[in-house]
Amino acid sequence: SDNNRVGIGTAAPGYLLELQNDGGDTTITLDNYSDTVTHSGVVLFRKSHNDTAETETLPGLSNVEIGVLQFMGATSNDTFYSTAKIRVKAPTAWSDANDCPSQIDFMTTPDGSGTIGVDMTVRGGNVGINQINPTSQLHIVADSDATRAIYISDSDSACDSNNIMVGLDYTSDDDLDNAVFLYFQDSDGNIG
Repeated sequence: SDNNRVGIGTAAPGYLLELQNDGGDTTITLDNYSDTVTHSGVVLFRKSHNDTAETETLPGLSNVEIGVLQFMGATSNDTFYSTAKIRVKAPTAWSDANDCPSQIDFMTTPDGSGTIGVDMTVRGGNVGINQINPTSQLHIVADSDATRAIYISDSDSACDSNNIMVGLDYTSDDDLDNAVFLYFQDSDGNIG
């Protein structure tokens, strides 16, 4: 250890725990042997909104990070850059144990850029693609006119009636009066 830090494979750890391996994989394994179905290997992220250790305080602010898995790669100038993240955060302030909303952001860096951005968000049962505040079960925002929000392609050269590209199944609904299956509207309110 060095300066209250632990290094495995390094004499000068830069973090509380740092593992290094030259010329091979650096692997952490969590083995669990139990005949109880709820027992497993666990990685636990805990967050208290307080600067004092062992003092638990609710995240009382919006956008508080709870935990992050971060992926970094080295460049030719011996610097590590963040290329992707999986981040869990509290999008709004927590009030008590019965009101602690969370969201998961999946983040990557596009080709030709050094800036990481949120690609997909899961929040309250909704999934947003290029949308960090999804308001429906699947909420997709296209970046530009050249981007297709949804593209479906069938590589089967022998298409027949069994190849359903998009299926809308309302068999459990007894009344479809005034139902809208597909809705198109531009910024002028024109419907197509």
